[in-house]
Amino acid sequence: MYCLFSLGIENKLLHEGVAGNPLGVVQRAKTLLKDYQTVNPDIAWLWRVEVGGGGGVPKVQVQVARSGWVPPLMGLFKVSWDLVRNSQSQTWHLGVLIRDHDRNVMAAMCGPVMSLQRGVHPRIGACIQAITFALDIGFYEVVFEGPPVSFMGGLHDSSLEVTMEDMWLEEIPVLIQRFRHFTVALGSKEALVAVKELAMLGSLTNLSKVWFEEVPVEIEGVL
Repeated sequence: MYCLFSLGIENKLLHEGVAGNPLGVVQRAKTLLKDYQTVNPDIAWLWRVEVGGGGGVPKVQVQVARSGWVPPLMGLFKVSWDLVRNSQSQTWHLGVLIRDHDRNVMAAMCGPVMSLQRGVHPRIGACIQAITFALDIGFYEVVFEGPPVSFMGGLHDSSLEVTMEDMWLEEIPVLIQRFRHFTVALGSKEALVAVKELAMLGSLTNLSKVWFEEVPVEIEGVL
């Protein structure tokens, strides 16, 4: 269905010289996907938004995927992340796992989510930390996979109000521009099991820990 919609737009552009409004095309694609998901709830989806490169209107790609973790294409690295809340200390903790197309673990980390001002969602801080971690250790071609976060779809929205949360959000596209390839992917619950376990490990120790080219023994059973 989505492919037919895309082909229809392409044919109009090539044969009729008619170009649709980019934002309208994106919104229509999202609506089609949502309707199809409603009719087919048993299918797991991977929603990707191309937000790297020279900026401008994000390029939306939709791909049907298995409910479990899906390796990236050769030459790319998947940066999976998630966070958990420690109910006793009321603190948030992050887990990040970087794997290649052969499912090899290249790096991993867990630790407390950075402290932000009151009213700023911890997921924003966790997102910034996960992106920074990948950059700091030299991964510049990545698929950034995490839980549903509405703010990733509005990074290029110039109409954002100037709030404290928006000021932190501005940091994300600045970091993204440092990548050679950066794709945002919505991870399923099953795909994020390993990083959720890493985040839980961090919440138990309240310490930051990093692994390079080795699998944390605590998550071997869920990889």
